[in-house]
Amino acid sequence: MASLQVVRFSEEDSEAWDKFVESANNGTLFHTRKFLNYHPKGRFQDHSLIFRKGEKIAAVFPAVECI
Repeated sequence: MASLQVVRFSEEDSEAWDKFVESANNGTLFHTRKFLNYHPKGRFQDHSLIFRKGEKIAAVFPAVECI
């Protein structure tokens, strides 16, 4: 059984993140990177996380800090 890895989101994960959200039963527009990246640079500090089992995304945690 693959262990669960928690990694910080990076821009190279954007496409996989959005595909995961779009296929999730409880994913919404507001969880997508397209929405989160809509805001101007410098408005938030991104602390989003990705939970992986092996190479597969198991969960995402969108999180930002207001600056």
